[in-house]
Amino acid sequence: MDKQRLLKGILKYIDCCGGLYNSWFAGISRDKEFFQVHGLSEAEDLWIGGCATSPEGAVQVLDGLRRMGVRGPDSLALSGEQRFVYVYRKTSKTCP
Repeated sequence: MDKQRLLKGILKYIDCCGGLYNSWFAGISRDKEFFQVHGLSEAEDLWIGGCATSPEGAVQVLDGLRRMGVRGPDSLALSGEQRFVYVYRKTSKTCP
């Protein structure tokens, strides 16, 4: 998906679900492996994700989200074709 459409779609979802941007966490993954990594429930937690057209596009979307105040990883080490950008609302059971 085009990086601008992906970014706008994610921000619209956050706005519809509510909460401050800093109560959300964003990252980049190869697929939906992030559910286990962060302790998310696909059915119960608020989350959204989409594939950028390239790993570089995914990084640009993540940077745009972080500029808006969404939390993200302190450092980013991409490997291969990681281009699935995800965002979830943090809860007491998610990590971080």
